[in-house]
Amino acid sequence: MVQLKSFEFDIHEPWVSSFGLACAARELSLPFVTHLSISPYAEFLVRHCPAAVRVGMCRTRRRRRINRPDDTLPLLRAVGDRPVEGFTLNDTTWKISLTTEIVNTLPSIVELSMVAERYEGDIDASPIHITEKFSIRA
Repeated sequence: MVQLKSFEFDIHEPWVSSFGLACAARELSLPFVTHLSISPYAEFLVRHCPAAVRVGMCRTRRRRRINRPDDTLPLLRAVGDRPVEGFTLNDTTWKISLTTEIVNTLPSIVELSMVAERYEGDIDASPIHITEKFSIRA
């Protein structure tokens, strides 16, 4: 049996749903994957990787200039009931509200990495309590 530990799935948006249907039809199971990196809208892979505790978006998201406000939320919803320890997000913009959403959705998180080109929005006075490793690069 293959004991794949790390899986990066990066595909252009028009083909994501086709891959999702194929994975479901073939009952894809990657039970040993603990590190999962996916392209936007490929959150269907989360259910095929039940051991994933480090999840994130692929870096090519930035190269493609995909910038829709709902890109990250489906992935957060997909992993929200898991003991996710690490979350990585690469985006063109960053908002404090997104950081708050991630921290609130993933209570077991100990590592958060957000890479962005620019900050978008006003300064938000909402408190964020982060006690472990945290990195933001712009």
